[in-house]
Amino acid sequence: MGGTVAMVVLPRYWFPVLAELAVSLLTGLVLSAQIFLECAYFKRLTRVLQESPQEVERIREESMQQAVERARELEQMSAQLSHELKNPLGAIKTFVQLSCRHATDPDSREQLQLAEGEVERMNTILQGYLSFSRPLDKLRPQPVEVESLADEVLQLLDARARAAGVTLRRRGQARLEADPRRLREALFT
Repeated sequence: MGGTVAMVVLPRYWFPVLAELAVSLLTGLVLSAQIFLECAYFKRLTRVLQESPQEVERIREESMQQAVERARELEQMSAQLSHELKNPLGAIKTFVQLSCRHATDPDSREQLQLAEGEVERMNTILQGYLSFSRPLDKLRPQPVEVESLADEVLQLLDARARAAGVTLRRRGQARLEADPRRLREALFT
């Protein structure tokens, strides 16, 4: 029993373009959702600051609950999207590896190896998104002095920033209820 294998040959320059497109779409989706959540929270907080302290606390709790629910939805969506993209990437990688083994032309083999590298890079990026989508249930919220946390992150990034000709500064003070580990990850990213 024989089978037919079809091969689509794409120009070499398409692989980085396709990889960047997938990464850009996923990044844009996650960042857009995050910006939307932050804007909604700050608009509501600004409006509430003019109301009584009890009302401020009630609305803060309510907003926090809504933000947690939205973040859980975002985490679920991010995990599902990453999972849905990993399956086709695995199939593409397998196909490229098989094609590379059977390629007799050195140029074709080189292009296929390039494609395999791009698929691997996309898998690494997706793995990062999957780690981002860890459940919020593991959060350990506690009072956090944001300036001290920001100072730690600035120290870690200082050498890289100076090498790039960038000066990093922190202004202001804030205290909030958050998981310090996850907040540090967010600031570092």
